Amino acid sequence: MQQINLYLPELQPKKEVLSLPQVGLITAAFLFIFIAFGWSITSDTAALKQQLTSETEMLKPLELQKQELDKMVAGRPDESALAEEIAALEYHIQNKSLALNTLKNSDVAASDGFSQLLEELAQSKNSKLWFTDIGINNEVLLLKGQTLDPKLITAWIENATNGNALSRQFSAIKIEQHSTYKRVYDFELSGGVVVHHE
Repeated sequence: MQQINLYLPELQPKKEVLSLPQVGLITAAFLFIFIAFGWSITSDTAALKQQLTSETEMLKPLELQKQELDKMVAGRPDESALAEEIAALEYHIQNKSLALNTLKNSDVAASDGFSQLLEELAQSKNSKLWFTDIGINNEVLLLKGQTLDPKLITAWIENATNGNALSRQFSAIKIEQHSTYKRVYDFELSGGVVVHHE
């Protein structure tokens, strides 16, 4: 029986060595892939930059519109203050309507409406006392005015009770010095209940 030596060089597997053209081809292939990948990334980056620039330009008019809207919103009046002003005006109108209705009733010269009362108020001979407002408070007459001498108010009330439309008894008198003109006094006569002469 013949023995074979497996360690002989002829029986060893041959090592495959790439030739120089093969190495060059593989290197060129890797280089091409790397260049193509780099070009793709560069192209995508440029496209994204262009899209970002385009969208930024589109946002500019919207930003300007937002700024204008913010200015408009900031310039709007306070709705709560407006509601309070409307409520005050409604109360003032209601008060005036009630005053006119009361002045037209028999409580104040029913035969002549309220014209007689206005005529008597206009006939005040004293130039240092004048009336600025007529109103109704709790269904009784309320008079407001100004004077240069607070003592004239008492004298006017005493004379007014002798008149027809102004035959009233005022339960409260409020006098305050005017905030701007110190020589002038603001007064308010309230609780003007009609006085029936027997």
